[in-house]
Amino acid sequence: MTIDWTKPLQTQDGRKARVVATDIATKHEYTHAALIMDKNGEEILETYTKDGFCWIHRKTRDKDLVNIPEEQSRWVNVYSNSTMTWSYDTRDDANSAADNPKNRIAILQVKIQGERVTDVVIHEM
Repeated sequence: MTIDWTKPLQTQDGRKARVVATDIATKHEYTHAALIMDKNGEEILETYTKDGFCWIHRKTRDKDLVNIPEEQSRWVNVYSNSTMTWSYDTRDDANSAADNPKNRIAILQVKIQGERVTDVVIHEM
């Protein structure tokens, strides 16, 4: 597991994590620290390895850290005959690929975070 400590983090079970140190002087491998939000809304200090492990030798990994997936957008052309095109990386790509711009009635912006669709925005033409 590789962690980018400069990007937003959360625990494996989805709790917010706030990095407070990445250079703890210790003879152990737990050189990083983060405040983890508990179920009562309080932050609990946990120490971690550089790879985001809270407990190296435990099988339960709920407290281990992962980067929060970054939100991405995909763009889809929608036409008046109820057809849609493939998705594109950018709105400009969708515009360039428009088969018949006169019949295009909208562009959908599909927002994705990790493996989840988080929002769909309809951009009228």
